[in-house]
Parts: sequence; structure tokens; C-alpha cells
Amino acid sequence: MRFFKNNARFAATNRFMVESMSATAERIQQYETEHGAEKVERFIDAVLAIQEHVDPTIIKPYQLDKQRYISLLKKEKKRSVQTAFRSEYEDLWSLDDDERDREEEKKETDLFPPKPEKDMLWFIEEYSTVLEDWQRDVMSMLRDEMLYFWPQIETKIMNEGWASYWHQRIIRELDLTSEETIEFAKLNSAVVQPSRHTLNPYYLGLKIFEDIERRWDNPTKEERERLGREPGRGREKFSKCANTNRTFRSSATI
Repeated sequence: MRFFKNNARFAATNRFMVESMSATAERIQQYETEHGAEKVERFIDAVLAIQEHVDPTIIKPYQLDKQRYISLLKKEKKRSVQTAFRSEYEDLWSLDDDERDREEEKKETDLFPPKPEKDMLWFIEEYSTVLEDWQRDVMSMLRDEMLYFWPQIETKIMNEGWASYWHQRIIRELDLTSEETIEFAKLNSAVVQPSRHTLNPYYLGLKIFEDIERRWDNPTKEERERLGREPGRGREKFSKCANTNRTFRSSATI
């Protein structure tokens, strides 16, 4: 729980998701009554097929929502095109303007969206001309749920590694009997055992944190001189990594 509480990826998640999911279930049940269960379920299956195509960016440009940001981009692009053709010789250039060039310039200005859009669910929900209101509502609900679970997908390895690391440290501090120690060793080794066929997130996450601790507790002479690392800062460093990094970028930022 401490990992989820402090990691930056979870800062913007809905704190009332349990209540929200309950309301979602009631609304979908109502739509099934109104439009038929088969039709609603078929549409939900189609949305779930593309549910991972969302934009979980936690830093929003200019602190704007997507619709206002797209409007801003369109205005800026139109302004830049108009400015590009203003000069003291503009009247001379206009004599040679070709109608085809004008049409191409207009097409470039009217590109929609002005930049490639990563959030496919949001784009379809906002701009589709064939969706009914209930379908937009279902897409909105499923998108919100995907955005809620996305940080857990991004931080899977680091979360499991964090849990495995502290599990081991806490158990080692307890005054266990020999039987309890053997039992723990068996259970723990089964959890963090590496696999030849699949990636074990518990093992990989644990080794990442252990490596951070080792390197920052005992930096080499070169690291101390060139990077200014001070010994004994392993716990401090990997706590910072756990709070700020996500799994897919951890190797590049640690």
C-alpha cells in the first residue's frame, strides 16, 4: 500500500473508484434493459479490444484538457501559417499565387487532429459521428477504468520488487523457529525464483532494488570521485526511485 500511496503515477487516480465502478455497473445494467444485453455486450467487447489505447500522461500541456489543447494547437497552427506569408513584398508574391497552392495550404491548416492523437478511446468518444449517447457514456466509463488501472500496469515490476524486498527484510528481523524459517525460505524461493520461459516480476523487481541498494551503499572509488556518491545511501535512493519511477523507465533513470 505504501508503494501505491507514494508513487507519482498514482497521484491523479480516482480515490473513489469503488463507488464509481458500482455506478458504472448500474448504468450498464440500465442500458442492457433499454437496448438489449447482446447489443450492449457486443459494444463493450469492441471497446475492450482497444482499451489500452489511452493516454495516461500525468503532465498535461498548459494544464489543459484534451479538447481545449487541440483547439489551442489548431489556432497556433493557423496563426503560424498566416504569419509565414506576411512580408513587405507580400503583394508581389500574391501575383504568382496558384490556386492549387492555396488549397494545399488550407488542407495543411485544417489537419485534424493537428497532431497525432494517442488516446484512441477519447478521440472516438469525442468525435465519432455514428455513436449513440449511451455508447459514448459506456466508452467514457471504460476509459476511466483503464486510466485507473494503468499505473498498476506501468509499475508492476517495481511494485512486486518493493513488496518482495521488504517481505524478506521484515521476516529476517523476526525471531522465528527453525521450522518457520525453513517454511518461509521455501515459500519465498518459489515466489522469487527466476524462470527460463517467462519474466518473473517478483524476481526482477527484487534484483533491481537490491542492485540500487548495493551500488549506492558501496559506490566504487570512481563513482565517489566522478559522481560524488556518498556511501550508505542505498535505502534513500531506492525509496526515491519507488516514488517517482515507473517500471518501463527504471533502467534508464536509476
